[in-house]
Amino acid sequence: MKIYRTFDKQTKGVYLAQFVNCTTYKTPSSYEDELSKSLDTLQDPFFVRKSISASGSGWKKGKHKEKSLDKLTSLVLEELDDLLEDINHILERSQEESLDWLLDNFKPLSDADVLHKPERIKMYTYPYGSLLRLYGVQVGLDCVIITGISIKMARYMQDGKLTQIELNKMDYLRSWLLDNNITNCDQLIEE
Repeated sequence: MKIYRTFDKQTKGVYLAQFVNCTTYKTPSSYEDELSKSLDTLQDPFFVRKSISASGSGWKKGKHKEKSLDKLTSLVLEELDDLLEDINHILERSQEESLDWLLDNFKPLSDADVLHKPERIKMYTYPYGSLLRLYGVQVGLDCVIITGISIKMARYMQDGKLTQIELNKMDYLRSWLLDNNITNCDQLIEE
């Protein structure tokens, strides 16, 4: 596991995960971190179409079953532009002294996650109707480690292939943090 800062001399805010020596998932060597990999792959319309139409995506069973593949692909690509603006805004603001706003943007992955620390978290692009989720793990009160972005069409993460991968990545990172006794930003070490 490698954790990267998003700006020099960072001590809190948003960090980025790279999965190395992980038994279930490895960040492709062509990417420095999972955020850059997610953003790159989601900008490819072919990848988006293939992800939506894949068996187990949740498209045909969920609330989007009446929408065409072309329409959903277009919606994901449009939403990605908005999410990218949000991410850039968050990365810029994470250099501020007060990070109260940071945790207002991220929500617990589930009600049960509130009880488990470090906490798995998600961020929606829009207050309602987001097809994309930004996923991560919250460490302490002022740190979020981004693990990736996924198209979420299935009701539950474990019901979709891509969202299951994101769930696995968050679980692995959470276990890694616990195994290394990392409970706050000060303990994160960039290799």
